[in-house]
Amino acid sequence: MAEKYRLQSIKGDHKEHGVYNSNAWRKEAEIHYESSCELREIARKIKDEISCFREEGGTLDHNIQKRIMRIRYVSKSSLLLIGYALEMVLKSGVVSLFKDVPRKHVSEVLKSKFSHKLIEVAKFVELPLDENEWNLLKKMSDLVVADARYPIEPNDDKSFNRYSNKLSNTIFDENFYQRAIDLYHKAWSHTERIRGTEEAPVSSGALQIDKDGIVAYRFGGGVSNRILICYSSIQRQEGENNSLKLWRLLESCVEHNLTLKVILNQGIDDVFVFELNGK
Repeated sequence: MAEKYRLQSIKGDHKEHGVYNSNAWRKEAEIHYESSCELREIARKIKDEISCFREEGGTLDHNIQKRIMRIRYVSKSSLLLIGYALEMVLKSGVVSLFKDVPRKHVSEVLKSKFSHKLIEVAKFVELPLDENEWNLLKKMSDLVVADARYPIEPNDDKSFNRYSNKLSNTIFDENFYQRAIDLYHKAWSHTERIRGTEEAPVSSGALQIDKDGIVAYRFGGGVSNRILICYSSIQRQEGENNSLKLWRLLESCVEHNLTLKVILNQGIDDVFVFELNGK
């Protein structure tokens, strides 16, 4: 990818493609979601078939045991995919919040800072969750990072068996799966709102700082007022890469900028300030 392209700022979904378009992330989320639901339905049908077989007096022969193992495989994959779907839809919110920011920062944040860390992404997009939902999201993050992707890493035989049984219970738990589905729908609605709606319109903009710095700002979309800052080399050299200096800089630009005026009127302690890597 040409560096010049990566340095250009994201213009919004109507002009962007791929990872720089929030709709692309939402489409991937839908694909994983639908695949997850189909796999789960396959597992349910196999369970029903085995139940009928047992009621008719059938015995657990080799073929039935293979079908029982298939229930585990497809159930585990369905959990992994709903976890991926949740990750994709949360990251669509990140992309929406990064409008007017150079593309290279979006790639860096999505791949390096957030990766599969669902808790951090959810906090960044301010997904409104209660304590039980945060615990569920933590478990989904564990499934996406390792538990539903790789073999268990044992510390000893006893702890391995205990953790393996616990994971199996999670895989087969229909209530857990439904809660994950509900969490996905909640994240979908929240990130849709972040993009801007009639009830929660969005206003945003950006200012260039020296040759290699930028500050992007926005309000609306049902989340806190935001400032994304990449301090310039000059600011870093002169020790002006701090919130107080940033606020004074923005105050000097506010006269003909309604969006900035709204944000600054709120006060520095009530604005979500996120610093981007200047390297």
